[in-house]
Amino acid sequence: MKALSVCALALIPVLSLGQVTSKGGSHTLRLKLVPNGKVVYSSTIRFQLTPSAKPSAATCSLSTSIGNSKGGWFGLTTVTSPLTLNGQTITKETVVKSEVNSSGESRNGDAVTVMATYPKRAIKIGQSWKGRAAVSGATGAAPLRVDATFTLKSVGNVKGRRVATIAFKFNAKSEMNLAGGGTLLVSAEDGWMETSTTNLEMSTSTKPIKSTSTLVRVRK
Repeated sequence: MKALSVCALALIPVLSLGQVTSKGGSHTLRLKLVPNGKVVYSSTIRFQLTPSAKPSAATCSLSTSIGNSKGGWFGLTTVTSPLTLNGQTITKETVVKSEVNSSGESRNGDAVTVMATYPKRAIKIGQSWKGRAAVSGATGAAPLRVDATFTLKSVGNVKGRRVATIAFKFNAKSEMNLAGGGTLLVSAEDGWMETSTTNLEMSTSTKPIKSTSTLVRVRK
């Protein structure tokens, strides 16, 4: 993350937290991108395809490798392990390539491990911003980036680690309607997601189909 400029007035506190930098009650969020770096997550989705269907659970792991930079854009390669549902493997390994910058903006594909777009300005606790959120099922093979509203809830220690807690919500309407939201904990050290919980409701405008799911990702 880009740090805030050092304050010229010594009386105003400046707290540098790697990629979450705080000054005078405002916070700047950025994503730390280092070539040859890697982040790995476990992913669990609990879903119910219809209100009367039996709930199911699926798991997989996701690994994102960081490539070189071209004009501030870094190549990402996200490998998703085969998806396991009720103890059985139901998908093959998938590979998704994309590019991302330090604000979490994506082009030429989307990385589901980069869930939020960070604001370009410093923000205070309770303030919100508009951005794009990566939404997908457990595999992350074909994430969909939708318009979302993010709100910075806090910056502090959670289970011994300093994190920024961000709430988000979205509502995308098309042939497949998506609505939901959740909570994202971002590492103050490097700006990458530590944990995320997404509650998602999917429905169609042409058929009476409605499914609900809860997706949890945890950094390893």
